[in-house]
Amino acid sequence: MTKATHGRHMSSLQELLDSAENNRMMCRESLPGWRSAFEEIVISHNGLMTPGLISGNLTGLAIPFMLANYAYSYFVAATDLVFSGQLPGCYALLRMCIESVVYAHTIASSPNLDKVWIRRDDTPSDTAQFKANFQITHLINALPAEGIVPCSAMKELYDRTISYGGHPNPDGVLAVGWMEQVSGTHESRGQLVHDRQAPAVGPEDRS
Repeated sequence: MTKATHGRHMSSLQELLDSAENNRMMCRESLPGWRSAFEEIVISHNGLMTPGLISGNLTGLAIPFMLANYAYSYFVAATDLVFSGQLPGCYALLRMCIESVVYAHTIASSPNLDKVWIRRDDTPSDTAQFKANFQITHLINALPAEGIVPCSAMKELYDRTISYGGHPNPDGVLAVGWMEQVSGTHESRGQLVHDRQAPAVGPEDRS
């Protein structure tokens, strides 16, 4: 964030939006190599969502593909938040991204669950059935050890999003991130403060 944002001295919505846009421009200019990793995800998503790709198997893949598209949308939104300097909000979006990926994988592996997901809000009984079959922690633990959604990696990522503030639970943290220009170079700084331990300053990343 800019110093004004970091100091919480914003006096208008326009200033907040201007600051966010300025941070986006700084990121785009100073982090082209780092941004290339995100480009690979965009390319992969575009290939997955090729028009007509699932037209022959709508029953089995429609819901998983829709959830995969949700996951991508959450990822894009989280990336935009980070580039704008609004770091705390990105963790909740990344948490939803991971949940959508896990739901998609689960339904693709057990197609009979697609109707459970679709009808989750129809009746109290349907809601109860959904909650029984889609407990995210259990689904993550049931993921395969290897493959595109390995259990250990997904569990670590999911736990991190929650620990960094992606869920308003007792183990959440306050996260602050901002961009600064020092001696002609751009610096991205971050700080994490845990609510149960002594304040700890996280690593400082220089680009």
